[in-house]
Amino acid sequence: MALATAPAAAATRDFYFSRLGSERGLTQNTVTAMVQDPQGFVWVATQGGLHRYDGQRYLPFRHNPRDPQSLPDSNITALALEGGRALWVGTSSEYLSRLDLGNGKIRRYAASAPSHPHRQVVAVLPYRGLLWVGTTAGLERLNPDSGTRQTVLSLQSQPAGATSRQTLLATRDGMAWYGGPLGLHRIDPAGTVQRVGPQEPVLSLQQDQAGQLWVGRSDGLFRLHSNGRDLVKAWPLQAPADPAATSVRAIAQTPDHRLWLSVYGYGLRRFDPATGNAEEVHEEPRIEASLPDDAVNALLVDRGGMLWVGGQFRGVAVADPRGTRFRYVFNLEHSRPRSPAAADSIRTIAQSEDGALWLGTDNTRLLRYELAEDRFDDLTPLLGDQATPPRVTAFAPATAGELWVATDVGLYLLDPQRREARHLAVTGMERQPMRSLAVARDHSLWIGSHGNGAFHYVPESGKVTHYRYRENDPDGLSFPVVHAIVEDRHGHVWIGTGDGLDVLDPATGKVRHFRHDSNNPASLPGNRVRALHVARDGTLWVGTHAGLSRVVEAADGGVSFAHPLTGTLNSDMVPVVFAIAEGPAGRLWLSTQAGIISFDMGSERTRSYGLADGLQDLEFHGGSMAQLGDGRIVFGGVRGLNLFDPTRIVDSDYSAPIKLLGAWVGSEATAEPRALWQQTRLDLPDAAGLLRLRIGSLDFAPAAGIRYRYRMDGFDKDWVDNGSGQDVTYTRLPAGNYTFLAQATNRDGVWNEQTLEIPVRIAPPLWRHPLVTAGAVLAALALALVLAWRRHRDRRRERGYFAQIRERDERLKLALWASGEQFWDYDLDSRVLRRTRADDQAGLTPDLGVQTLVDSNLQIHPEDQPQAVEQLKRHLRGDAALFLSEHRVREDNKWVWMRARGRVVERSPNGRALRVAGTARDITANRSAERDRLIAGQVLNSMIEAVAVFDREFQFVSVNPAFTRMTGYADSEVIGRPTRLLDSDQHDPAFYQHVRSELRRNGRWSGEIWQQRKNGDEFLCWFQGSEVLDSSGQHGHYVAVLGDITDQKRAEQELRYLANYDTLTSLPNRALLSERLSRAIVRARRHGSRIAMLFLDLDRFKDINDSLGHAAGDRILRAAAIRLQQAVGPQHTVARLGGDEFTVLLENLEHVEQAEQVARDVLVAFETPLDIDQRHDVVISPSIGISLYPDHALVPTDLLKHADTAMYQAKAAGRRTFMRYTEAMDVEIRGRATISAALRGVLDRNELRLVFQPKLSLDQSRITGVEALLRWRSFELGDISPAQFIPLAEESGLILDIGEWALREACGVLKRWRHNGLDQLTMAVNVSSLQLLRGNLPKQVARALVESGVPPEMLQLELTESVIMANAGQTSATLDALRSLGVGLAIDDFGTGYSSLAYLKRLPINTLKIDKEFIGDLTRDADDEAITTTVIAMAHSLGLTVIAEGVETEAQMQFLRGRGCDEIQGYWLARPLEAADCLAFIRAWTPQSMPGGSVATDADPAGSGAAGTGPTGNGSVGKVGSPG
Repeated sequence: MALATAPAAAATRDFYFSRLGSERGLTQNTVTAMVQDPQGFVWVATQGGLHRYDGQRYLPFRHNPRDPQSLPDSNITALALEGGRALWVGTSSEYLSRLDLGNGKIRRYAASAPSHPHRQVVAVLPYRGLLWVGTTAGLERLNPDSGTRQTVLSLQSQPAGATSRQTLLATRDGMAWYGGPLGLHRIDPAGTVQRVGPQEPVLSLQQDQAGQLWVGRSDGLFRLHSNGRDLVKAWPLQAPADPAATSVRAIAQTPDHRLWLSVYGYGLRRFDPATGNAEEVHEEPRIEASLPDDAVNALLVDRGGMLWVGGQFRGVAVADPRGTRFRYVFNLEHSRPRSPAAADSIRTIAQSEDGALWLGTDNTRLLRYELAEDRFDDLTPLLGDQATPPRVTAFAPATAGELWVATDVGLYLLDPQRREARHLAVTGMERQPMRSLAVARDHSLWIGSHGNGAFHYVPESGKVTHYRYRENDPDGLSFPVVHAIVEDRHGHVWIGTGDGLDVLDPATGKVRHFRHDSNNPASLPGNRVRALHVARDGTLWVGTHAGLSRVVEAADGGVSFAHPLTGTLNSDMVPVVFAIAEGPAGRLWLSTQAGIISFDMGSERTRSYGLADGLQDLEFHGGSMAQLGDGRIVFGGVRGLNLFDPTRIVDSDYSAPIKLLGAWVGSEATAEPRALWQQTRLDLPDAAGLLRLRIGSLDFAPAAGIRYRYRMDGFDKDWVDNGSGQDVTYTRLPAGNYTFLAQATNRDGVWNEQTLEIPVRIAPPLWRHPLVTAGAVLAALALALVLAWRRHRDRRRERGYFAQIRERDERLKLALWASGEQFWDYDLDSRVLRRTRADDQAGLTPDLGVQTLVDSNLQIHPEDQPQAVEQLKRHLRGDAALFLSEHRVREDNKWVWMRARGRVVERSPNGRALRVAGTARDITANRSAERDRLIAGQVLNSMIEAVAVFDREFQFVSVNPAFTRMTGYADSEVIGRPTRLLDSDQHDPAFYQHVRSELRRNGRWSGEIWQQRKNGDEFLCWFQGSEVLDSSGQHGHYVAVLGDITDQKRAEQELRYLANYDTLTSLPNRALLSERLSRAIVRARRHGSRIAMLFLDLDRFKDINDSLGHAAGDRILRAAAIRLQQAVGPQHTVARLGGDEFTVLLENLEHVEQAEQVARDVLVAFETPLDIDQRHDVVISPSIGISLYPDHALVPTDLLKHADTAMYQAKAAGRRTFMRYTEAMDVEIRGRATISAALRGVLDRNELRLVFQPKLSLDQSRITGVEALLRWRSFELGDISPAQFIPLAEESGLILDIGEWALREACGVLKRWRHNGLDQLTMAVNVSSLQLLRGNLPKQVARALVESGVPPEMLQLELTESVIMANAGQTSATLDALRSLGVGLAIDDFGTGYSSLAYLKRLPINTLKIDKEFIGDLTRDADDEAITTTVIAMAHSLGLTVIAEGVETEAQMQFLRGRGCDEIQGYWLARPLEAADCLAFIRAWTPQSMPGGSVATDADPAGSGAAGTGPTGNGSVGKVGSPG
């Protein structure tokens, strides 16, 4: 079909403008001026303030009304540098300021007149010691020292409020130039001003590298004639359509000698002075990173050659004026028939003989791009008039200039010259969806399909050979989808599929398969192959989702793969390689999901390119690539094309200066980032716990990928690679002098030899200063003198007080006949008690009065009154000569104890007693003291610690019973004897003398001390001695408390041994190994030597242990430990980590071969049988993994981990060998990442499904239920084991959504079965720990039951016992809520966890499932039989139903039936089945159809229904909810 179409607009982006606006700290977006100071910082003036840019952020300087040292105005209009000393800042309303770059001080200058025109500065220039200032009032000359000024040119005719464009420039010939409303003026060294040329307003000036002066005016660009008088117009030479599009407001020259012109409101012009051509650069909102603003006020070219653009509305943007390395081309048509995103997505590219590019897009369009005219033609109708055109997936060259076109509906042949295409109805390939094309050397065509393998098509004969994908067929392809296909130099055809790489020999039809093998680092790194390329030297390169690989063919025909990208990129993530192109000089160009990568096949060096290099996007398409006839390369991506010439892409040689941008001690800044000067040294106090430094390279290229490294000379031993980070942190640097060194790469990753050097001094602590020490001594002496004087004064004052007290005491004795007692007189007739006592209330008078109280109520405590009355009656009857009583009396509203004594003092004539009188004493304190003494005595007698009291001469005064028990000495044997009686020979006599001296000097001493018992035994005790002062505060006695800690110390030593050594083998354990390994690494780093870690595991030890018993196993481990120590020698550390795992730490190695030789010696040593007892000799071999420091790891944990990884590789290699660690052993990690990424959309892609395993009731001989099991078949990755994806789903939390989907799906299946008559069937669904703890499980179950209409009792939820018991308290409430719904609850994998039976019986469960680990050895292992029998009996006693999992033989079934097991499931009954197959199985099942023998279980030895998971040892890995 032929067709003529109208052209569509194309867009190209040759310059990438990176915006540096408010997101970097720019406070206002109207830019008025820009300069770069000698240090490399760029200063940006805006209407909102002055800003200094350091490559990462702006630091603003604005007017602060409260700070006279700030700028006078925030509206900055002009900037000029005075060498490297100062920056002159012109403002809109406050004239001029000078910012000193040496100390940061600002000096303000007042205008020559108060009117606004004289205060508004628009241009400024330091010139020959004076300052030339352009204001709206005219040109002035200012003396900065005196502040005097002189008007040179007046602009008084300017209208009020008008702002004129003015510019000042000093040229290299010593002249200065002024341009303004009055035209161009020359200023000579004498200060004479002379106009040059006509009186036309001048907007901008620039002197180029050749010395030519360029003048920008409103009517274009002019150059100064060589005669120095005339101006010659350079641009535009023809009148433009819009006269306003010629106003040149700013000029800048770039290193490529081009002039960049700001045509205000009309963008930029890139002007070539040699040819007069001007390239337009406009703002284009639809193109990202285009010029952000057509209204450009200022231009600057920095020392790195970058172009700075200051706009009126959108701040600052920076671009490389040479253009981007990669030209970005895309279709700019305004009306797109389908998705705009898909319209820009280029799926395939080819170049026809006329040089045009043919493109297939993701929105099913066929485009033709004319390179010379920059135009797109939409030729989609060439492929037919369908409503939905076919999607073009690949091109290939055909004969006679035609192109083969692969589509999703078959093969086309395209004639680019005639613009005709015809659909080829090839027999055997009718409407096949095609994916890739390759032309063989015989001009036949190889075709990769999308779902049906590969085809070989011979156009001359029409013969078609089909190479199919057949599952598990070694003669078929690995996968039905073929992404790439290529013929190598031997005529073999390499086919890249979605699940491996195949190589086909067309002559024989034989196919070899290559897939990823996690145990073979030289295998294919990833199974999804996206690109194949045969290099000019015949080497085959393979691009996969796991990076780039080189095919290595051995002489014997063997094939391996080298992975050169591993470790060469800055990122740890290996890219997805979509397409491969070969450029000159042996370089490959790779399009990836992370940009474009250049790879040097010789040196294997890489270079990455990103968005700022001009890329359409970071992601490209598989196979979307073309190499053009002129050497250029085209890559197609998700947003258009990238076209580039590989010969023009070279690294930059510019080295930007590196600066210290800030320094902080803690949260305080030492070198404030706002400081304008470069910090020359850092002096820090001794308390500088945290030092934080910020460094930066002043390279402002948008594509700059700058990396940093640093070293603190005197602290760091080597350079520390900081990546792209600019912050450096040190904690607790010791006092001393250091030098901080820092280096950076240039924008293309080449290390800069310029080094930032900052001396750093950490001051010593103040207390170490000699003057401080001397001052402290003098202060201590002065304090001692003052204290002595004050003590002497206080003692003298105390003696005076005591004398006064004694004198007053004597006077009181005269006034009171008994101190401290009361006098009472009791009238028996009136029952009135009179008491006389000292008047305590007269406290302020020097004399104590006497108080007499009359009380008719005796105020005796009710409990004591009967006893007191009885004592009084005895005296009155004559039974007692005196009245004596101790009782409580209320006094001052409290009860006090009184001792009262008296007698009858008056009787009646007939002898009847009338009055009783006597004394009473308050004995409350005495009774309390007596009680305290009693309690203290009881405490001392009951203490387990020995207590001894001795005097100042260290002679025993008193001991408690514990002392006698501890030492053997009774109190009578030690009282009066010296304390050295207990001294032991464990200490020198000087030690005990030191203890006694400390007690005399300080009044206390405590510590561990050896003592000797009476029988001569020595014991270690904790001694606490302290001085007890007497009532006068004088030295009295010493009290010592002794605690026997002999057993405690012995226990501590035993614990220390247990903490560091293995009790079975007496070898160091993991803790002691980690400590020794850390010290060994420190020593190796200091001496520059190697250390090796050997990780050993005894082969098949479990089998030996199970067969001979655990006691024999322990003897084997002890014998193996001895054999291992003998093999490696005492100079190396041998440790046991646990089980049958041992490690050997080898130090001071010079060569790797030394570690391997030790491994060989160990293997040879274990060839001799181990003599474990008189009856058995055991031969056991180890598998050994080796890791090296610093080759493989720098920290102990990584070194041990890598050795462990290598050990498992040794086991996988056949055991009884050793393997040295390689990075390829970690390839499994990348596999987990791939699966984790694919898992995120698994529900949206409907890739999950359920299979069902029936359960058989042994009692009823019928199928009672099924268990739902989860399976995942990825469209990209194929079948994925549940053992792989379920743990990842739980880690990411996706198990919550997956579990809910599985629950609803299982209920839906059960609903359909019930409609088919199976209404007595139960459905078991597994639940994960996350669903139980974090999900809203009861509501989800209730919702699933309501939606499906399934009765609750027909649904059973299975939870592993480890899930239930891990959070028993939290799960109990959830289980109760589930049970209240009526659903059944079962404990899965019972016996593998740590269930508490006491707690288990309280859980609302009704079913218990015995784990397959106990079922698998029934009838062979008596222990498993006993355990299974016990579990069944226990469960029945608790009223629970018992289900046995993993039943694989009839013997196992018969055993379980005989023990009363309720139900079974496993391969003996049925494998997990699809829903339809399971329904058919249940319907067809009868008791007579029970299998008569064991089903072959090699495909799934787990026997739990976890089909396809392999022997993981966990029977629930394939279940719906949890990996167990």
